[in-house]
Amino acid sequence: MIKLQKDTKHIVTLTFDQRGKKTNIINHKIDDVLLPVIEYLEQEKSQGRLRGVIITSAKKGFLQGGELDYLYKEKNAKVIFEMTERLKSLYRRLELLNVPIVAAINGSALGTGYEFALVCHHRIALDDFRIKIGLPEVNLGFIPSSGGVVRLTWMLGLEAFEILTQGKLFSPQKALERGLIDAIQPDEGALMEAAKEWIEHHPKPLQIWDAKNGEHPFSNIKSPKVARWIKHTTAYLAKTTKYNYPAQQAIFNIMTDGMSLNFDTASRISSRQFAHLMVSQTTKNMTKAFWYDLMKIKKGISRPRGFGKFRPRKVGIIGAGIMGCGIAYTCAAAGMQVILKDVSKPIADRGKKRIDIIVKQELNQYRLTKEVAGSILGSITTTNSAKDFDDCDLVIEAVFENEAIKAKVIKEAEQYLDEYAFIGTTTSSLSISRLSKSAISSENFIGLRFFSPAQQMPLVEIIKGNKTSEETLGRAFDFVRAIGKVPIVVNDRRGFYTVRVTEMYAIEGISLLLEGVPPAVVERVGINMGMSQGPLEMLDELSLAQLLKFEESKLKVIGAAYYHKKELEVLRHFVNDLNRKGKTSKAGFYEYDDDGNKKLWEGLQEEFNFNHDYDLKEIEERLFFIQSLEALRCIEKEVLDTEEEANIGSIFGWGFPSYKGGVLQYIEDYGKEKFIKRAAEYEKRLGKKYAYLAEL
Repeated sequence: MIKLQKDTKHIVTLTFDQRGKKTNIINHKIDDVLLPVIEYLEQEKSQGRLRGVIITSAKKGFLQGGELDYLYKEKNAKVIFEMTERLKSLYRRLELLNVPIVAAINGSALGTGYEFALVCHHRIALDDFRIKIGLPEVNLGFIPSSGGVVRLTWMLGLEAFEILTQGKLFSPQKALERGLIDAIQPDEGALMEAAKEWIEHHPKPLQIWDAKNGEHPFSNIKSPKVARWIKHTTAYLAKTTKYNYPAQQAIFNIMTDGMSLNFDTASRISSRQFAHLMVSQTTKNMTKAFWYDLMKIKKGISRPRGFGKFRPRKVGIIGAGIMGCGIAYTCAAAGMQVILKDVSKPIADRGKKRIDIIVKQELNQYRLTKEVAGSILGSITTTNSAKDFDDCDLVIEAVFENEAIKAKVIKEAEQYLDEYAFIGTTTSSLSISRLSKSAISSENFIGLRFFSPAQQMPLVEIIKGNKTSEETLGRAFDFVRAIGKVPIVVNDRRGFYTVRVTEMYAIEGISLLLEGVPPAVVERVGINMGMSQGPLEMLDELSLAQLLKFEESKLKVIGAAYYHKKELEVLRHFVNDLNRKGKTSKAGFYEYDDDGNKKLWEGLQEEFNFNHDYDLKEIEERLFFIQSLEALRCIEKEVLDTEEEANIGSIFGWGFPSYKGGVLQYIEDYGKEKFIKRAAEYEKRLGKKYAYLAEL
């Protein structure tokens, strides 16, 4: 796993090259590999034959996070604690060799891999925006395990909190700006030369936490600055996490406790926090979702077998609005040629200017280089003629949610495509099978539902029509992966998946109002449980007018079994009598001003009879249950086929709380037998909408 090479100047280069792996992984087995290396270095140092150490990689990546299987399955916190302490002890022996150690970061350094770089006295990275550096552990529900919290706090002070708790990854330029690395170099040759040069000029470096009489930069916990930070951060955590994400709280505790402790004691406290988190249900939920479920989806759990990988070169986009421009940017950033079409060339050109704004924003955040930024705009051609689609591999229409308009542009575009190209529609509610009748070849027609803003939102709902071929589905899947998005495959059923479940959550807000729960309570419970929006705000966002159409169509299909009759009357009243159609009309359950500010509509007091007889815990439980039950029905009715897609679709699609691991993992978190029993109680009291796997 580690190649050791020593030059004539007594500088040792340790090159990580893990056999059988695409990347170098720091795992629980590294002790056996690292121990003899450190013993050799200690011996060489004692004999005066060691001047410095360079750590680098033979792979495209530098060092990346640990293997999660072992930690995910382990249920004994003591075992995890002891394993963590063993690895840390090896890191400390390396750190205290009393020779300069440099990390030559020639690829992504993530999680435990970046923590290894923190052990080094100096960090130099290759200047490549594709390289990512950082500690993303909180996104999986736990914290850095190998001393990263303590080291980064000593290095950066209070600024470390944001980096640690947000789990962001940085390009080398941004990492240099934030203090995560010390220098960048243009190529690997310069990288290694700079590492050797630093060693020559710094023969006896010492980490600030090991300096004689070294004192933590914020050791005076009673100082006004530190006291103020603790006060504000406590409030910030309460506001942003709602106490649902213990990893962020653990980081805060380690930072504050460590201010008055020496490095090794603070590091031991960090190990205890890590071990406690790793056996918690929240961490199990998040790790399952963002590691195991997501990995299965990306590997093609729902991709048809037997078709070669599709590599899109050129994409046509119909519609230069916000959605179309977001998709166009995403495709161009992935290295594809883009034809951006609208009804006139000036309108298409305005769309390209909108894309230019996106490019500048990404450039300012160091997520692009100037060269790549220039290539993005250079790869986008604007037009008003569908003839320019003649050599496109696929065309995506992103026009208004109007069946007649979509049918027109689909038919117009298809006549210029060859037999191997396919068309995708971005509809959020129209039937793919019905829309495909506008196409010459229904087999080459599919739904590609992006979420706004398309350049930022990770999910794409691939919707398969009745006649969509398996090959088209496979190509659509490969396209979505090629642009760096997460695909979930959905069959063409009423409401698809995300709309169908989101609608149940939103309309439950009306149910609660009808039961007398005040609107502010409904919204606050939704936010506190971790949803991206309260039910009433989501109603407005989805559009009351669109939901009314959706519910009325559901009534026709279900008939006597329809369970939202009272809620349907409320929607009709709001839309038809009060002309309150949602956010787009600036009037719904909220009212909106011209600056985008909103507040609950005061007229709700007159429309509903509110009381104070409610149970906050039950409201939260019902809002969780209504989503999980509808997701189960989607599996039962073959709206989608896998639990993994249901979970990831819920988190990325409508903001289901990630600490629960997704809409179906919530049932496992709750306890399946307990969940079924509780659902039966709700069904008896509140009706069929709470039926477990009801035939609806």
